[in-house]
Amino acid sequence: MPKVLVSPRRHPLGNILSTALPIRRVLPLMNCLEDLSDIIKDHRKQKALTSMHEEQMDKIVKILKEDGLRESDPMYAQALILRKNTLDRRNFLSMETKEG
Repeated sequence: MPKVLVSPRRHPLGNILSTALPIRRVLPLMNCLEDLSDIIKDHRKQKALTSMHEEQMDKIVKILKEDGLRESDPMYAQALILRKNTLDRRNFLSMETKEG
């Protein structure tokens, strides 16, 4: 995706950068700062999503233990395999009865 150049006047650091450096150096620096900001935002989103998945997987293990399944049971192993898939995990957690 082509990077759109941002005017130094419209960027929060534009006034500082425009007084310290010539414009040909300011714009690439501002684009780098924007890229870093995007990377940080993406990382935070990914971290939150990972945390949610871990909570769901922990909840599944707790349900299996509450239902009396031992780790040596084939059904326990199958449930661990199914929990890796987000859709399967959501379906498992949405079941209301033990028979489900």
